[in-house]
Amino acid sequence: MKERLTNLKNVPLLTIALDTFNQWRQDNTERVAGALAYFSILSLAPVLLIMISLLGLVTDQHTIEGEVYQRLSDMIGPRSADLVQDMVIGVNESQAGGIAAFVGMLTLGFGAVRTFAQLQEALNTIWGVEVKPEEGLVRLLKRRVWAAAMLPVTGLVVFLALVIDTALGAATQFFTDQIPSLGYVWVLQALSLLVFTTVLTFLFAVIYRYLPDVDITWEDVFTGAAVTAVLFAVGQFLLSIYLARGSISSTYGAAGTFMVVLLWVYYSAQIFLFGAEFTQVFARRRGKHIEPASYAYSVDKRRRWARFQEIT
Repeated sequence: MKERLTNLKNVPLLTIALDTFNQWRQDNTERVAGALAYFSILSLAPVLLIMISLLGLVTDQHTIEGEVYQRLSDMIGPRSADLVQDMVIGVNESQAGGIAAFVGMLTLGFGAVRTFAQLQEALNTIWGVEVKPEEGLVRLLKRRVWAAAMLPVTGLVVFLALVIDTALGAATQFFTDQIPSLGYVWVLQALSLLVFTTVLTFLFAVIYRYLPDVDITWEDVFTGAAVTAVLFAVGQFLLSIYLARGSISSTYGAAGTFMVVLLWVYYSAQIFLFGAEFTQVFARRRGKHIEPASYAYSVDKRRRWARFQEIT
């Protein structure tokens, strides 16, 4: 424990922040985030549909839908949330019965996995690793299965976040109705934000730990995940204020609602990638070497970025 505290004290925060920012710019994260946003938009409706369907197995599906769209409405506004809801409904209604339904579900699943696969490639770019060419098709399939496993994990985390958030919201409403003069309702609201950030930390830690093809400790990923979660929560708050002004919708006319969703996904991807940069910078500054997995090897980041461009 003392050794860990000493290592933390020996890591200058300002140096880490500057190093993270420099590498974040050098790694062309604007284009990486753009590629992620593109695949995320294409897969947004299938991912939400699959997650809601999975969560509907353990709780009321209509309740889950309401909570998900309410959260989206808080972040990107009612009109954009309605657009996402219409996209999900459209995908759901397009599914026919029999073989067509089976093929349709496979297509949805492929689209959802594709998003996490692109996320995996982006993290490999930041960590500077690449899978050995001789690993072949079997390793590719294993990596895609691993990426697919992130979908139910994400769904479970979202479910827990929604349950806790709903419970805290109900408690806040109860105290507000019963004791209007009580000045401590803000404590429950702060607790709700804390829980949301904690759940995000766990989700980001799992993604940083298992999705890229590297060997990294929980200690390192949790620090980076916590920073990412805080940045994500703050970023979403500021972004929701900006998007609520409606300037984007008015500028782009009929496409304004879609542009709001696209920008929200893009900036969310930027925050996530910045957190990934912080994680690897923090680990290396502490003297930890992030080793490639047994089936991968280290590469120059510029070469890895060129490879990412070919993939996307």
